[in-house]
Amino acid sequence: MYDVWHAVEKGIVNPEDKELAKLVAKKMTIPDSLEVRMGADRKAEFKAQVETQLKPVLRDVDFKAFDFETGWAQLERVAGMVKPYLGE
Repeated sequence: MYDVWHAVEKGIVNPEDKELAKLVAKKMTIPDSLEVRMGADRKAEFKAQVETQLKPVLRDVDFKAFDFETGWAQLERVAGMVKPYLGE
């Protein structure tokens, strides 16, 4: 989720770009699992990982700049764009 947030915040990617959605869908395609899991349970999983898995690999300044709620909203938007390419 941080990667999506960072790329959008820095203007590296446009979350409305349909070509981006196609590329993300292609990267995310895993045989036998063409599902994009979003929802309260998935959000809680990501939130639980912020301190334990994200903070240790980021510089302090980058971790402090990260906004979880904005990142989640961006991830939901990208996931919504990807779903049609995954047959959902």
